[in-house]
Amino acid sequence: MMMTSLALAGLLTGASAFSSLTGCTGADLANTAEEFLLAVDWGNGWGSVKHIVTDSAPFFGQANSFLPYNTVEDYATWVEELVAVMPGAKDTDWTIAVNEAKSEVLIYATWEGCHTAALEGYPDPPTGKCTSTNFVYKIHFNGACMIDGLHKVWNDGWSLAELGWA
Repeated sequence: MMMTSLALAGLLTGASAFSSLTGCTGADLANTAEEFLLAVDWGNGWGSVKHIVTDSAPFFGQANSFLPYNTVEDYATWVEELVAVMPGAKDTDWTIAVNEAKSEVLIYATWEGCHTAALEGYPDPPTGKCTSTNFVYKIHFNGACMIDGLHKVWNDGWSLAELGWA
């Protein structure tokens, strides 16, 4: 089987070969992932991150809350709605780990918010209850340092119960 020079260079010299050949460093990956985290999780929506995400980038998650969402755009739009019913909701703590060899970033974070506003499609009247919920993002990047896939691990049942929604 023939290998591309990029793949061969990666095998011979490790993760730094990918970075140097594509111009994408671990710091670039971490910075872009954090930009995504702060924009999406704080309710700024798809428009705030579409410049760092490929078109139709897939979104994956096993939580029942994620069933209707298949793309990163879908997910970002949904989180924007969540923050609309929980004004001021945001991440309060996060840690970022980079795997340059796989062009991936893991983010472990805590997201907090209180249901104090009404929006069609969400429990009304607002419950006034709060959640502090942990999750992990696994973000994959293409060779141009653009997000081309997002996985989220989250116990939605815990959060929904805290909010009085389940």
